[in-house]
Amino acid sequence: MVTVIGGLLVGALAAYGDSVALVLVAAVLLGAGYGLTLGSGLLEIARPAPPSALPSTAFLHQGAAYSGFLTPLLLAVTAGAAPYPALLTGMAVVGLLCLWVTARFSRGNPP
Repeated sequence: MVTVIGGLLVGALAAYGDSVALVLVAAVLLGAGYGLTLGSGLLEIARPAPPSALPSTAFLHQGAAYSGFLTPLLLAVTAGAAPYPALLTGMAVVGLLCLWVTARFSRGNPP
């Protein structure tokens, strides 16, 4: 999540400063963050699931993870409400909230 949050913040800076170089950095961070969160998400859902439920939970996780490809559409639809830097920063704040919830839950339930 830290990588995704960093990518969102770099993306906000790129949109604010109209910087192609920062767009490339944001793309690398967001791509790496997506891969990391996909892998760690699969590990997290497998931990509490009984073996017989693993295929179903993995299927649901993949579906939820791939729904993230709708994010650019959501950003385009909401672009009239706020500038892109604000939208990307807002997404980073949501990411921080998700990171906080995950960290808090993981402390009580170590792998």
